[in-house]
Amino acid sequence: MNKEKLLPILAAITYSTIFGLSFVFSKIGLEVMTPMELISYRFLLAALVMTTLKLLKIINISFKGRDIKVLIFASFFSACIILYI
Repeated sequence: MNKEKLLPILAAITYSTIFGLSFVFSKIGLEVMTPMELISYRFLLAALVMTTLKLLKIINISFKGRDIKVLIFASFFSACIILYI
């Protein structure tokens, strides 16, 4: 199997594994911390990973042509909605 066919399959398996394990780790985390602390640590970890990937130039993040106010609004309120549903 060539690299072009293998890479999307590996990406899908990795994504599915991380997504599936997040429920297990969330349950364990909620036994020792509040939901607000848990979501704060998750966002902190995500920010650190994304910043590291950006600084190492593994990913390219561009906001050209995007409405930053809408992005900030959506990112803030999506976290709040998830916490209180």
